[in-house]
Amino acid sequence: MARRVGDALRGARGRLRPRVEFVPASRLPGAELMRLGGGEVVATPAVPGLPTDESAAARGLAGASLALPPAAVRVLRDVHLCVGENVVRTPDGAVVAEGANPERLDGLRRRHLGAPVIEAEGTAALHGLPVLGTFEALVESFAPVLLLQHPALHALAPVTVLSAGPTTLVEGFLLDRLTNRQVTLQVIAAGTAVRPTRTLLPSPVTRTGAGAIPGWYRRWLDQQAGAVDIAPAAPRLLLAHGPDDPGLRRPEVREVAEAAGLVTLDTLTGAISGDGTLGADELVSTLRDASLVVGASDDALGHALFSRRAEILQVATASTVTPRVAQLAASRALPYRFLRPAELEPALAPG
Repeated sequence: MARRVGDALRGARGRLRPRVEFVPASRLPGAELMRLGGGEVVATPAVPGLPTDESAAARGLAGASLALPPAAVRVLRDVHLCVGENVVRTPDGAVVAEGANPERLDGLRRRHLGAPVIEAEGTAALHGLPVLGTFEALVESFAPVLLLQHPALHALAPVTVLSAGPTTLVEGFLLDRLTNRQVTLQVIAAGTAVRPTRTLLPSPVTRTGAGAIPGWYRRWLDQQAGAVDIAPAAPRLLLAHGPDDPGLRRPEVREVAEAAGLVTLDTLTGAISGDGTLGADELVSTLRDASLVVGASDDALGHALFSRRAEILQVATASTVTPRVAQLAASRALPYRFLRPAELEPALAPG
């Protein structure tokens, strides 16, 4: 990039828009499409038996299998990368439709409005998707950026990936490992708009609202976790994500798990019962080598992304659940069980 974008640059106060205008990438002058192949079908036999919301079935996410889309990258010119919003916009403000799910964009805050547009030479791309929770950040947003390391894109390198930075320990762990000879990472302030010479827009390689990941992303995760040479802190875990996680707030979950000898791990802060706080590498190694993970929220159980052999017990604290955790377990070939709170104690009993 010809000019480094400083964290001091801030966007003007954002304002809500009632609607978002979309434009297909194919309508943009000079747009190109590079197909990289792929596409998988993941068997998800546990999902049809779950009490999922009707919307999951309506979106094709509640069946016994889940088709993942093939990979592609669009090459665009004269567009703005809106960091923090995590969308690609045309100069007049329309959102490039590919990679931007309309369900997540209604009323999107345009934080870059009023900020100067940074002109930058070279090739750039965005990391992140708009309006994310932690589960979506781990499952949906990192895999597309890995496509930028594909050998077919070597002629467009170096690629600068722009990010507003991590919000959790595990996101930081993964961001630090996104780069190679072809890709570099630059953390800049949310609200900044950048117009590079050339923009790469990788396609989604997971399904919005689903949890299954492609095999090549799983192998990359295993490689990153396997490089951490730290002994695990505990083999049997109760996972929570922040102090308001239902796994902590429901005594029939927390007290039963603790009585069975499970160690509570907060995936947001790294706090682990009896051992203080884990750093990012320690957190990942603990998740990697756990033999059992129990949790009540998708954001907590999404960290089973790193597990190699753990049995996953999802405890329902509401009348319905999303299919995401079961789909993630299936794509990682991990055993999975869905339980009501009253079923947790016998499930954790010895033998």
